[in-house]
Amino acid sequence: MPKRRQTKKNINYDSPKTGERRLGKKKIAERILNELEEKKQLTKKEVFSLFPARYSVAIKEALENLVTDRKMDEISKGKYKPTGELNATEELETLIELAGIEKPVTKRVQKAVDAISGRITQNEIKKRRDLRKTPFVTIDPADARDYDDAIFVQKTKGGGFKLLVAISDVSHYIPANSVIDKRVRKLGTSVYLPHRAIHMLPEKLATEVCSLQPGSDKLALCAEINYTSGGKLKSYKIFEAVINSKMALAYQSVQRFFDTGKSGLGAQVEQSLTHAKALATLLYKKRCERGTLEFHFSEPKVVIKNDRVTAIEISEKYFSCDVIEEFMLAANRCVADYCLKNKLPVIYRIHEEPDEEAVTEVIALATKLTGKPYNADVKSIAALLRDIKGTEHEKRLSQATLRSLMQARYSAKNHGHYALGFDEYLHFTSPIRRYPDLMTHRAIKSHFNSQTVETPPGQLEQLAQNLSDAERTAEDKEREAISLSEALLMNDKKGLALKAVIVTVTDFGCFIEIQNKGFLVHGLLPVSYMPSDYYNFRANEQMLIGENTGNKYRTGDKINVLLHEVNIGRRQLTFKLKL
Repeated sequence: MPKRRQTKKNINYDSPKTGERRLGKKKIAERILNELEEKKQLTKKEVFSLFPARYSVAIKEALENLVTDRKMDEISKGKYKPTGELNATEELETLIELAGIEKPVTKRVQKAVDAISGRITQNEIKKRRDLRKTPFVTIDPADARDYDDAIFVQKTKGGGFKLLVAISDVSHYIPANSVIDKRVRKLGTSVYLPHRAIHMLPEKLATEVCSLQPGSDKLALCAEINYTSGGKLKSYKIFEAVINSKMALAYQSVQRFFDTGKSGLGAQVEQSLTHAKALATLLYKKRCERGTLEFHFSEPKVVIKNDRVTAIEISEKYFSCDVIEEFMLAANRCVADYCLKNKLPVIYRIHEEPDEEAVTEVIALATKLTGKPYNADVKSIAALLRDIKGTEHEKRLSQATLRSLMQARYSAKNHGHYALGFDEYLHFTSPIRRYPDLMTHRAIKSHFNSQTVETPPGQLEQLAQNLSDAERTAEDKEREAISLSEALLMNDKKGLALKAVIVTVTDFGCFIEIQNKGFLVHGLLPVSYMPSDYYNFRANEQMLIGENTGNKYRTGDKINVLLHEVNIGRRQLTFKLKL
């Protein structure tokens, strides 16, 4: 009888062994990792390439922590140095794979995308207002990855202003319920990571066909908004157009023009930018009078060179950025008013009023710290945030105010936007990266063509919830990518003495922020790494106080710390208090 052919033992990566279902995810991950290591020495990238997409994300994360912990243990024992071992691009790609936020493009979707041409026919141009001679410009970050919007501003008789906001007409290329639409609806939003963007739209549409690139004829949905010389809204129109952006400008270059009056951009563009600056100043003033909440938190910019995180800088905020923000807010608000008046089936962007008790606690703390009386209405809270800007109480009161607020979300019903001070609001200006904006465009164009879009209220509300969830997931992964980048940057800096500020206080320690030249990072200072004591947590005051020593640690306090531990798998920095 012939011998049976011996085969290699297969490992079932897709389900736990018998009796293992009751074990924790870490135990299951340990079993898998041990079996893998028996076969051969694998890198982390090779480990994760073995797992099918349906494998439990939670167990994958547990496995990632184990792989990283073992690597860090070897580093700590001097078996090898981390230099060159931790590739930032690979680490970020692993994060994407574990999160499942990038979906493969199917053959059906790719075929539909390939069939789309960016060529605009004369017949299509005749259906629209031809604004190709209007000197529109796009104004974005220098490293912008797509161009949704272009603007133009001119003065009118009597000293008023005409603002034109042109938004890419993505809906022209993606019909509702088409094979491409089903894909982008499921994604819901683009995700912007330090090393690349994961576009909601297929790449060809996001960066070529729909992107308002300079010197190219592009289809757009436009909002024409007319204001008085004092910035009061007079009227608005929404219409389909074809435009040709004259320049793609960066915030920095526009800011230089605002500061110096010199740019070399040409008379037409310079004149439009001059009017844009004047109008935006008026709109911002009016928004402040109405009551709008503004927080001033540092925004990180990760610098990656040769697959290594070399710096995390604080993103500079320019008034040129505020100009675009004001115009996008204005367009979104006018479109929301249009949709409400015409009862169009759209999804609104809402921000509900906060819990009264939570706001009252913030006001009490603000009055105690500043000595000034404040009320619980949005105008008074907006005044508080302006008053504390740049003061010793800014971190503490800004964080307390933010925690008291509800989260903005999408809804089939308009409930206004508390933080912006608007009675009506929705998203219209970013259809390349947000699905609710694309829905708004479709509803408006259907109305133009006297077409009725029947969407059951329950279905619209469920879609709003799904899109809110997609937005939260994207934000979580963007934050996680920043935390991972911070850990990669600080991996070879253990023991470094740093100056920090406390940004949040909890019963188990303080979360801190460090702003040194070349890096902006965050981490945890646990109570176990503070002077030995029993610490009482006072939530209302955001403070830890030592029962025996009387030592106090509050949001906004400046402290000296030592970097104690870097855990890349958990994207976490742990600090000790420097005594």
